[in-house]
Amino acid sequence: MRTSRVTLTVARLSGAAVLLLGLLLWTGHAPTLVSTHMALGTILVLALWTLAGRAFRRGVSRTSVAMAVAWGLIVPLVGVVQLTLPAGGGYGMVRVLHLIVGLGAIAQAESLARQLGGPPRAS
Repeated sequence: MRTSRVTLTVARLSGAAVLLLGLLLWTGHAPTLVSTHMALGTILVLALWTLAGRAFRRGVSRTSVAMAVAWGLIVPLVGVVQLTLPAGGGYGMVRVLHLIVGLGAIAQAESLARQLGGPPRAS
């Protein structure tokens, strides 16, 4: 359980940092921090996959595990699509989708930790 707690903390902290940096990038205040945003996003996805691996070994719902693994693949894919699109057109929609998918990754980590018997969500 300690590993799950530490992994969830890593997911929460990296998730919060990614959201903050993402909002700064979105508003044009931190254009040089794209690589930091991507690195922290990678940490979030790795934490999500670590929780998914532990959940798989502990017999948590296969659907929850598969969803978390797939979600971890979708987050960077949407981010890469966002990088390749020119401003205008569907760019804004992809940015919103990337935000939603990123929030979903954090929610997936919370859900898996809860199913593993981890700490309850902070209120």
